Amino acid sequence: MKYKQIVKPEINPLILNTTIENWEFRPSITSVRGKYGVRFELTFSNGLKKQKQVGGFKTKKEANRAKEEILYQLSTGTYIPYRFTLQEFYDYWLYYYMLDKKIAYSTFVNYRNVIYNHLLKSISPRTYITNIESSDLIKFMDSIASNPLRCNAYAVISSSFKTAKELNIIAQNPAPYAVQTIRSKMRQKKRTETKRKTFSLQQLQNILLTCKKEEPNYYLLMLICATTGVRISEALGLQFENVDFPNRQLHIIWQKGRTIYGDGWESQMATSQLIQTKTYSSVRNVEIPQFVLDEIILAKNKYDYLNQNDVNFHYTPDFVVVNSNGRPLSRDSKISHAFKHVLELCDINPDDYCWHDLRHTYATLLKKNINNLKVISKLLGHSTVDMTEDVYIDDQRDIIDTSSIMTKYADSLYDKIHMSDKSEELDMSKISDAFLRIR
Repeated sequence: MKYKQIVKPEINPLILNTTIENWEFRPSITSVRGKYGVRFELTFSNGLKKQKQVGGFKTKKEANRAKEEILYQLSTGTYIPYRFTLQEFYDYWLYYYMLDKKIAYSTFVNYRNVIYNHLLKSISPRTYITNIESSDLIKFMDSIASNPLRCNAYAVISSSFKTAKELNIIAQNPAPYAVQTIRSKMRQKKRTETKRKTFSLQQLQNILLTCKKEEPNYYLLMLICATTGVRISEALGLQFENVDFPNRQLHIIWQKGRTIYGDGWESQMATSQLIQTKTYSSVRNVEIPQFVLDEIILAKNKYDYLNQNDVNFHYTPDFVVVNSNGRPLSRDSKISHAFKHVLELCDINPDDYCWHDLRHTYATLLKKNINNLKVISKLLGHSTVDMTEDVYIDDQRDIIDTSSIMTKYADSLYDKIHMSDKSEELDMSKISDAFLRIR
């Protein structure tokens, strides 16, 4: 399979240098074709000097007022030296500015979809970005029917217009008011809508038990996601050094995914690269039930044994979740197909659920036991409470230790899963001291 490189479009070179360092006006008003004008010179941050003229005034008084206004804009950082269309700006922002920030490949794809398949079809790409008002952005975001797409649109609009303001491309930022308005409207709408489906405890028990028997390659991955609420990409990126055995915690510091430049493509590992977590808040510690910890230890023993005794097993240290050949699992269609297969065996309609609903189920359980949404957001690795729930709660006491809350839930899962399978009882005498020591 040939790697499809990202082709950067040509951009207006003026957009690369919009920061004004200094300015100098002619001491007197200039006569231009029987009328009056203002001439001045701008010096940009790269040393480039640009001559500017504003004319067409009938009187010197009008020209002087215009000069005073320009001086005020220059001194307050609101003077816009060039005008760019939406097409020009977003070609630069996505393919140059954001790529230089090394965003994740999935983020790049999502942003590209919002910009070129939706935003620039809702608003003419030839529209100058300086002419965009909050009402234009509200109308665009209000036209989006899909909640996930709208969330991506929030991110694009908020970040891009903030950048435009910082780079002196627009004088006023219309995005904050627009995003706040749509979010408030959607929040009111959500209160009348049915929440996304989650699994019942009995369903989750059956799913995990069925996965262990019918899709064993994905059992540990599913178990970790179901009992800790981590994202699938975070679970795939777990290494044994991220498992704090004495304190029964997972240190979430990476996720598995594809880099923006497709690293590892030739070795067919492009989607198995360790990349930064989704947000800064996604770096966190997560409590893990003891029986899940036992399963991780058993998996490590199994990998070590197969690595020494099976010539077809090529273990890639130090990943917790690998396939039957020892290679790290990637987030591909095979996982989705296995998940749907398990749901079908459990008499659950696979079209009604996706893997991410394991995370929704975990969040719902936390919501029933914790009244502080800040804590839930922290456990799930959300950057804002809005991502977790519609109502922001600030006056509840933080609950630091959630292990007691999860014990009953974990024990219920353990009893069901292990009731019919006693073949893998953990023998601690077989676990090496080197593996169990604090990392």
